[in-house]
Parts: sequence; C-alpha cells; structure tokens
Amino acid sequence: MNMFLSSLIALITGALSAAAFAPIGYHYLGFIAPAIFLFLLHAQKPRAAFWLGFCYGLSLFGIGVSWFFVSIHTFGGTGVFLSAVFTSLPIIAMSCILGIGCYLANR
Repeated sequence: MNMFLSSLIALITGALSAAAFAPIGYHYLGFIAPAIFLFLLHAQKPRAAFWLGFCYGLSLFGIGVSWFFVSIHTFGGTGVFLSAVFTSLPIIAMSCILGIGCYLANR
C-alpha cells in the first residue's frame, strides 16, 4: 500500500477514534478504529510508522481538543490567529509523542 493511502487511512481512523467519545459517542468505534490503525501499522518501517502515528494523532487530537480553541478565543479574549497557534502547539506535540511511540514499537 502506498504512503498516501496509508496516511489517509491513519487520518480517518484517528477521526473515527475521536468519534467514540462525547458528544458523538459511537462507543464501538473506540475498538474498531484503533484496531484498523494497528493493522495498518503492523508491517511498516519505523520511519513510516512515525509518520502514520503522527497522522493518526493529528486527527485524533485535532478533533478531540477543539474545545481548547473555543476556550482560548471566547473566554480568553485572544485573537483567532493566536488562538489557532496556541491550539496547534499541543496537538502537534501530542501527535509527535504518539508518532515516537509508533516508531519505537516498529523498531
């Protein structure tokens, strides 16, 4: 499977994993989506595993922490650009941690 398709599947499974939690609450996706991601991750080289873990985390945390942007922008009174930056930094950091875990698991 080529890397573009694998990255797309990782993004989709990350978004489906986020849909397992409130307010959507499709609880069965909390089991199915990570299983698909782990199956995708199984035969990858470590560098590709890092990228796929990063993509999975990007969509999982990007959807899961949307409330963070609202809190900073609405209640903190910060501008849209600065709120987006302050929201993007933890999302990228958590995605890198997930990517490093996938890298080490495949190494």
